[in-house]
Amino acid sequence: MDKCIACGLCAEKCPKKVDDTYNEGLMKRKAIYVPFGFSVPNKNLIDASVCLRLTKGGDVCGLCQKVCPHDAIDFEDKPETLTFTVDTIIVATGYDTFDATRKPVYGYGRFENVVTGLQMERMIVHAAEGTPIRPIKGRIAFIQCVGSRDEQVGNEYCSRVCCVASSIGSSTTAGATPSAMSSANSGADAASSAHATTSSIHIICRDSSST
Repeated sequence: MDKCIACGLCAEKCPKKVDDTYNEGLMKRKAIYVPFGFSVPNKNLIDASVCLRLTKGGDVCGLCQKVCPHDAIDFEDKPETLTFTVDTIIVATGYDTFDATRKPVYGYGRFENVVTGLQMERMIVHAAEGTPIRPIKGRIAFIQCVGSRDEQVGNEYCSRVCCVASSIGSSTTAGATPSAMSSANSGADAASSAHATTSSIHIICRDSSST
């Protein structure tokens, strides 16, 4: 790994493409890749679950190794366990995302322009960087509480994240798409105003008693 300078030649030659999970499946990545921008260390890694050489064995593919100018790729390399002495341990529990297809009323998975909050965040970042993944159109509605405060899916609690996430998403979307005008609305008011404007962002709080 120390030899890698993240020049990108390996990824350029790699023939295997898979969904980029960091970008929420909105684009593809190669089997050898840098996980995300500004990653530490900034090195390419191989996804052993999809790499042609590592999944098929023998002399299959190996193009990345052939073009690497610093001989940094070793298919025989193995994971190792390191032991550290530290003063403080921070337990980061993480979270599981809700499968939005469980609420078919919103059309996620059927309509291309229905995306999750995390997918929207990746779209906004790429749009702001000048490398858009997908066009962000003028009229946008952030629907809150999808998957939470909902007996039908077994999550009766508030997620405690979608209010802030929607507000931040609204602001950053307006910044990434200057033509958009941000306005927070609720329920029927949001639905009626969405038809009244041609370029706007609306934050809609889903009624917990509805679908």
